[in-house]
Amino acid sequence: MSVIPAIIEGFTIAILSMVFLKFSFIQGGILGFIIAAVSPAVLIPSMVYLIERKIGEKKAIPKMLLVGSSADDTVAITFFTTFMSLYFSKIGGEKTSILSELLTIPLSIILSIIIGFLISLTTKCIFKFLKSNILKVVLCFGSCLGMRWVENSFHIEIFNSLLAIMVYGFCLRTFAEEISKDIQNKMNIIWKYGKLYLFAFVGMAINPFLVGKYFLVGVIILIISLTFRSFGVILSLIGTDLTLKEKMFCVIAYLPKATVQSAKAGIPLQAGVLYGDIMQAISILSVLITAPIGAIGIKLTSTKLLNDGS
Repeated sequence: MSVIPAIIEGFTIAILSMVFLKFSFIQGGILGFIIAAVSPAVLIPSMVYLIERKIGEKKAIPKMLLVGSSADDTVAITFFTTFMSLYFSKIGGEKTSILSELLTIPLSIILSIIIGFLISLTTKCIFKFLKSNILKVVLCFGSCLGMRWVENSFHIEIFNSLLAIMVYGFCLRTFAEEISKDIQNKMNIIWKYGKLYLFAFVGMAINPFLVGKYFLVGVIILIISLTFRSFGVILSLIGTDLTLKEKMFCVIAYLPKATVQSAKAGIPLQAGVLYGDIMQAISILSVLITAPIGAIGIKLTSTKLLNDGS
């Protein structure tokens, strides 16, 4: 669940881009791994909601999707940066080993998990000296912002702050359970306003002319790629004790796109990648189509496909 669906979807889009958009394989890979990531903005609140109501608890399905999606995003983002590096290496006439670039993926996952774990231990130690819960929340939020700042400022290819923050949250819930609920409630308040920024950002990024021009092609690419992604989810769940209904819920939960696509859609265009404007238009189109479908689909099917405590 952490690797297979994203890789299948990303490379499917890369091939479809060569057929429908006349991209090179590297350009198609850039687009493919912008779109391939699952949306934390849609998936995480939905899974937290199910966990709180103990839906799917017995088989830990919401937790499995949370963990799987965090690594899924890391894989997709790392492949995206890899294809961007390959593109500019090719333009500059440099020789770059795709194998060495791909090796950064497991290194990125391992390093990010270790950093998230270590920072959570440090945070727990500092908690002993803080009496106010507000200060504890500020410390946690500051730690998350700090990890994002380090990645964005120093461009460390083998560090993924999103995964590190996810691990940080998991560890705090385990090591500081007494304060984790209060931290989560305060973070939810922050996220209510964060969502306004996110979707305003998505709206400003839309070029209506390009989205309209490539709407049909974009929809065809998305339908085919999401179908292959769904096969990847089913393939990943072979050998588990999940029922067919539970597997179908996992397929639906892995459909939505939003935050990663919004953040990455404009990068190829800003960096001067050929057809970057088309990549941006189709990436934003993927958000407009899959985010509501995924969010509504999770809400409508969770109680039907997952039994309480199953």
